[in-house]
Amino acid sequence: MTPKQEKFFQKLVSLQEELASQSMEYWNLYSHLGTWQFWTVTVLLVGPLILVFFKIDREHIFQIGFFGFAVHILFA
Repeated sequence: MTPKQEKFFQKLVSLQEELASQSMEYWNLYSHLGTWQFWTVTVLLVGPLILVFFKIDREHIFQIGFFGFAVHILFA
């Protein structure tokens, strides 16, 4: 590498390290496990999965699963 290129690369690396540090600090201040927003998102993600687990028609589970798989493959 040329000295100019190496200097620019080192600047990028230091900026990336600073960004990672700032991101972790932001998460610790505003998005940690103690915030209501974190638990709301967790419940909205896990809640429907638990509901489906208990309410799914077990006789047709393979048909329902294949339908969901096919829809995701076709439209993804």
